Amino acid sequence: MSNSTPAQQGFTLLELMITVAIAAILLAIAIPSFESTIARSQLTTKTNDFLAGLASARTEAIKNNTRVVMCASANGTTCTGAPWTGGWLVFIDTDRDGALDAGETITKVSQVTSDLSVVGTATVNGAAATPIAFSPDGTLFRNAGGTVRVCKATTALPANENARDIVINGVGTPRVQRPNPAIAVGTCPTPP
Repeated sequence: MSNSTPAQQGFTLLELMITVAIAAILLAIAIPSFESTIARSQLTTKTNDFLAGLASARTEAIKNNTRVVMCASANGTTCTGAPWTGGWLVFIDTDRDGALDAGETITKVSQVTSDLSVVGTATVNGAAATPIAFSPDGTLFRNAGGTVRVCKATTALPANENARDIVINGVGTPRVQRPNPAIAVGTCPTPP
């Protein structure tokens, strides 16, 4: 029979301190990368949301054989005529007057969070206009197209990567591109 003390298992204080120090260093390296990944993801999500609104409006116009309008809306129930910064909605313009009237169906609503913004407008005969109207054949109604810029106010991304331009041609087909400094759309807000 052996009278030895059992071996103790566990960490010494020194081993624990070294492990915590290594974990802190790894986190300090990884967190900025996570912040930029999250910022890019939010920017992509809001850009895709705006594209989905355009696609929805165009599809509804063709499906219902009537004009459908996508307009700026801060509250999700009325068109504000203001910039896209608060959000937007899509409605079936049954009387074809370009305004959301009682009895007209709202088919899609989207709000913008405080750290994301949408600047710029489509154009109607060369003048800025926030509503984008689609004709029954899916083309833009009296619009010459235009550019809308989706911005993410953040320091996690370089200034040239914190926005996406949605370019809408006269036929009504949108495409996404990195911001083009030659296009005067609007300035993205500075990060807080």
